[in-house]
Amino acid sequence: HFDPAQQSFITHGPGLGRLLIQNLTSEGCGLGIGTDGAGEVVIIKGGLLTGPTCDVYGTNVLIDGLRITGSAKIDLFGDKNRVQNCIDDKSRNSEGGIVCRGKGNIIRLNTLNHHGGDAACIDLKNSAEHTQIIGNLFTGGSRAINDDGSKEPDVTYNFYDNSQSSPAGLDADKHLILGDPRFDTKAGGYALRSDSPAIDDVSASQITDISTDFAGHPRLVGSAYDAGAMEAQVANVSK
Repeated sequence: HFDPAQQSFITHGPGLGRLLIQNLTSEGCGLGIGTDGAGEVVIIKGGLLTGPTCDVYGTNVLIDGLRITGSAKIDLFGDKNRVQNCIDDKSRNSEGGIVCRGKGNIIRLNTLNHHGGDAACIDLKNSAEHTQIIGNLFTGGSRAINDDGSKEPDVTYNFYDNSQSSPAGLDADKHLILGDPRFDTKAGGYALRSDSPAIDDVSASQITDISTDFAGHPRLVGSAYDAGAMEAQVANVSK
């Protein structure tokens, strides 16, 4: 647990191998993650970030199952990092929920409900290259992606909740699904009902090396992945 009065900065030093930061909670202070050498891996698994930012400067950093809210954002300065199974729970950061500046980063299977005014759920800077944006569920009415001129993004198999607005920033997605995701209000949060059109929308050929979802449940139930951070644990009754 990080005290808001403190500044926290974690650097993965040479020779440390694999570092796991689990169930992180940061209420106001910034977090910076760096990796200093080949073969070093940092994993942030679960937790809550209320602001301001999680800045990733290194490579091979995995952010898995982190919830962001308040003024928080995830900012990918480095290359070849992954953000998956995360939830943007109405973050109000003015730059966006996830900002990408580096090369070869992967943003997949997240539920993004950004409320930062004109800011998009995902902001691609012009320095970003070959960003993969796959299987995310965009809800809440905000612009999905703002692209400032990045190079060759791969945007595919995303889901946009059009119950509040028309999709924006997803023109390149040839497998885009539109509809009401039908969140399970009894379960709370962003779990999907068994009749959600977001179930089984993401081709299994697009996703590798992921076994659990935001809640720790099996990530693949059926023949394809569900869009967003929460995998329904039952088959889609409407398909």
